[in-house]
Amino acid sequence: LKAEAEARARAEEEARLKAEARAKAEEEARLKAEAHARAEEEARLKAEARAKAEEEARLKAEARAKAEEEARLKAEEARARAEEEARRKEEEARARAEEEARAREEAEARAKAEEEARLKAEEARARAEEENERAITAKAKEDPIEVTVINVEKLKEVPEGIAKKNNAGLQKGFLDQLTSGVPSNQHGLAQSMVLGTSNADALTDQKVQKKKQKKMSDMTKTEMIDYLAKFPPIVPKPYCEFRINGRIIRGQLEKKTGEMVFIKQGYGKRPLKCDVRQIEKVAIINL
Repeated sequence: LKAEAEARARAEEEARLKAEARAKAEEEARLKAEAHARAEEEARLKAEARAKAEEEARLKAEARAKAEEEARLKAEEARARAEEEARRKEEEARARAEEEARAREEAEARAKAEEEARLKAEEARARAEEENERAITAKAKEDPIEVTVINVEKLKEVPEGIAKKNNAGLQKGFLDQLTSGVPSNQHGLAQSMVLGTSNADALTDQKVQKKKQKKMSDMTKTEMIDYLAKFPPIVPKPYCEFRINGRIIRGQLEKKTGEMVFIKQGYGKRPLKCDVRQIEKVAIINL
């Protein structure tokens, strides 16, 4: 019985050891399976991460390629726009240069024509004045006359009522004296300017024998301007041609204040104001 009990105990111990060994083997197998599953999971995660990284790299490469293409297109567009702008500016500059050259040629041709016309007019006027002077000189030699000197400053002091009353006679006598080149005798202009009052002596000074007024063609620029500025209000202002800084102006010299003169160019227009030093030449066109 003792031997059977020992054998049974030994058999139970062996069975227990075998069961423990089998449990241990199963536990090791489970651990191995878990480790294998964990390794597979890690491998799968790594593969997914690698795939994700590759996808991100691909997307980045596509974005970079797209950005490079957009930059290339923008650069080409900017270059084309710059070339078009440069071509347009070049064409505008060429057209502007051609227009300026054409305008300059027209201005030069117009200035040349005006200068030729002015020279012809001056030549004709000089010839006419010379012929008139010769005729006056011949007439003066044939018929010497007594002359009366007109004081323009005193003529401005004539009372308004008397000036209006004698306006026609005064204008006619004054213009006759200007256009004739020789002062009238005391029975001509002097009689037409007698006012019938004590103011008659304001119009004439002492008589002088065979004294001529200075010819307009012999006057300097300053003398001509002063002469025109002293015209009395009752006499129409002469129509003159002024050359101011190379530009031709036609009109009437209204007045002179210091070194400034005022030129009326037409009815309703504002008088042109300029410095005497800017006036290069003055010529009377029509009295």
